[in-house]
Amino acid sequence: MLLTPTHRRSARLTKEAYQKANCVESTPRKWRHTETQAVIKDDIEDDIYDECPELKGYEYDKDHYLANDRYAKGVDDEIKTLKEQNELDEAIKSHDEDLKNAANARKK
Repeated sequence: MLLTPTHRRSARLTKEAYQKANCVESTPRKWRHTETQAVIKDDIEDDIYDECPELKGYEYDKDHYLANDRYAKGVDDEIKTLKEQNELDEAIKSHDEDLKNAANARKK
């Protein structure tokens, strides 16, 4: 017992000195707003959904799409099928219009 130094409370750092020495914030998890951080945060929020496919009239959960590969594959397959169906419908419509125009030209 005599070989160890005595423990004295006065030898400890004060709370303020400890915070200053260790860069501890007085209020934990405090967000410091600076211009660069705000710009970076805005850029990140804008770029998150850039890789998500879009189809007019088709809605899905984009957060779930980014988080789950299986869901994303299902959405991609469904969008692909819908696009093919839309292209087929447009081709049929244009073909029908061509037939009507040809029929009208024969009557005249």
